Amino acid sequence: SLPDSKIYFFTNTSTTKTNDSLIEINNTKIPVWFLDDNNLEKTITAPCMSEGIDLVNNKIYILFESASKKYKVFTRTRTKNVYTININ
Repeated sequence: SLPDSKIYFFTNTSTTKTNDSLIEINNTKIPVWFLDDNNLEKTITAPCMSEGIDLVNNKIYILFESASKKYKVFTRTRTKNVYTININ
């Protein structure tokens, strides 16, 4: 069986601190901020095979790949619904 999914919440430091690095693409310098332990706020556990995630009106919507017939042989939980989490 597959392990649970982890969803990580990070502090948005792009508005409060200078970038961690720069990359250059087509002669344009682009700022980069790292998502690491320094700005990790929390981690939540979700059923295995979380695939799509979106934020709408302070709710996170999570779609799962595990409900597809292709994966029914080795998933322990076939999650057929979209889960929502209120982030307030």
